[in-house]
Amino acid sequence: MVARVAAPKRSWPAGGARVARLLWAALAWSGCAALDPQTAPELHRERLLAMEARLAPEALAYAPRASAPFAADGVAVDGASIRVWSRSSTEQARARVAGDSLEGLGTWTAPAPATRCVAGSGRLPAALFCAGPLVPGGVVAPDAPAFRAALPRRGGFRDLALDPARGLIHVVDGVRDLLLTLDASGALVATTPTPPGVYRIIPVADRALALLSGPSPRLALCPLQPDGLPASAPIPAPRAAPARDGVYDQTLDLLWLVGPEPGPPRRADGPLRHLRSTLVSLRPSSLVAGDARPVLSVDLGAHGLVDATRVVSTGRLLAIAATGSDAVAFVDPSTTPPTITTFATGPAPVGLAPCGDAVLVAHRLDATLLLLHPDRGVLSRLALAPPPDPDDLAALGARLFHRAGLWRSPTADAITCNTCHWDTGSDHRMQPGFLERRHELTRPLGGIGAVAPIFTTGGADSLAQAVEGLVRGLDDRFWQGPRHGGAWWEQPLRLLVPGGKPLTLSPGRVREALLTFVATLPRTPGPLRVGDPTPSALVRRGFELFADQCASCHALTPDMRGGLRLPPDRALDWLQARGLAFAAPVWSRAGIEPSFHPQGNRVAPLVDLGRPGPFFSNGSAASLSEVLARLRPGTTSVHGGQPGETPTVPADQRRALEAFLLWL
Repeated sequence: MVARVAAPKRSWPAGGARVARLLWAALAWSGCAALDPQTAPELHRERLLAMEARLAPEALAYAPRASAPFAADGVAVDGASIRVWSRSSTEQARARVAGDSLEGLGTWTAPAPATRCVAGSGRLPAALFCAGPLVPGGVVAPDAPAFRAALPRRGGFRDLALDPARGLIHVVDGVRDLLLTLDASGALVATTPTPPGVYRIIPVADRALALLSGPSPRLALCPLQPDGLPASAPIPAPRAAPARDGVYDQTLDLLWLVGPEPGPPRRADGPLRHLRSTLVSLRPSSLVAGDARPVLSVDLGAHGLVDATRVVSTGRLLAIAATGSDAVAFVDPSTTPPTITTFATGPAPVGLAPCGDAVLVAHRLDATLLLLHPDRGVLSRLALAPPPDPDDLAALGARLFHRAGLWRSPTADAITCNTCHWDTGSDHRMQPGFLERRHELTRPLGGIGAVAPIFTTGGADSLAQAVEGLVRGLDDRFWQGPRHGGAWWEQPLRLLVPGGKPLTLSPGRVREALLTFVATLPRTPGPLRVGDPTPSALVRRGFELFADQCASCHALTPDMRGGLRLPPDRALDWLQARGLAFAAPVWSRAGIEPSFHPQGNRVAPLVDLGRPGPFFSNGSAASLSEVLARLRPGTTSVHGGQPGETPTVPADQRRALEAFLLWL
């Protein structure tokens, strides 16, 4: 989706490039030149390329466990205390409410970073239950040592939901596309197949579970029996766009979802459109009939709310975290139209939990917890950790990544990097390239610092060039043609950094910050690696098959820049400590159409394959197992099998290959 900025050919003598840049800048700022953002020189290119080369080795690291700064991801009320958790750390924060004030209670330690924590009650232990793709064994309860989940000792368990009245725990197994139901002791009592790529479970009273997923159908409803166990396979209720979060409103008997507006993003006329956030309500009884038409739809973008990432119900109101707007909105659905009240809260609110008539708000970028009331505003603010150093380039880059305002566009169409790369990952959708000359599945950004060229087309020869294209090409002014009187893409940017301090970034600093943040995003370890990086016999067998059948394209190379290729007898040992790019700066016709380069498409790096689908550049494979079922080794279109065709690779080989790819 990022435009490639084509630099003009240069024939300057040695030392002349710097003089030319200075001359160009002088002309630009004097207003004497008509400047075209598509062809104007990249003034920061050499410096950014050098920075990218220095940062590339950091992209090979796997996700940190304990050393990263605390960045809040969620908040839950656990009895009399408040728990705040972070996916980047195992040291978590605890607090409590005293009247209208928040008080810190120190820290608590999680066995592994979690993506969801829910407090148990009723027939479940009075403890916090946590789950996430990097949690070994799926579900842990740090304060209930007697609880042991009877799940495989691996990762890939993406979400959980509790049923306190019946003493049940529902867990999504993203590796096997299953809904697993545990009792209060952790014993497995039911296994239910799900649609591929489920990443979120939403309890719908005591009668169903709503399942959000990346590939179609994107939404399904799993009816429950009176004993709480699944009554049947989930019923698909197809949606045009995925939802990021949801909550069931028992008072109105409605399921509320927040996420992108329906329909595909568009860029036919240049500017990127149709990425606004929406709030929709659905009737569960209609979903059972396969009808996902909304009862009510609210265009949040029209209210200046960008990147709606979380929604909770306080009983009377809905609270929505608009991460890109640094705001939380309260929505009263009882009025026509719904009344929306917005509060500026802090950088990137991502965690919400009801607390009486108020909500608790956890912020990702400044590690603060806030108590927010819909009528009285901010009641209390608590610092959970020191704010990041304002000179820290990665922290500044994270701020730019999550914040609307990097590009000038109408308020309703404002976007952020996080709009498409959810939490630096994928939004599971096809995004339009330059003037819709191509459509490409959004890829996760972890480990991208070791990758070049960028995009399916290979249209940017470096991450530095991709960042330059992003800064220019996603701004509406890019499409206004050559301009007299200044280069808007070389203007300073003013923003509020964590701690509420205003900061002015030079154009070069903006690019350095974005490059540093993106280039150092760590790889996510595969679910079969979680808990034990030692490859199993099945993983070793899969590696042997991979080295024999796949490595000619997906090269055993640590970095797509250095040209080093490891022999198979070294590669597996290397992988126990560091990642490989598993690609080369070449193009291939692999049978996945369409091709956007004369030689096909760029060979994709193999990173974060444990994520929910879809896969392939055109998003045509719903799951990793479907990718392997479509393999046609030894043919000119190695990935050319079609959905539903009989696989040519034997089942035992596919299982071994899948084990290796899920271990990476």
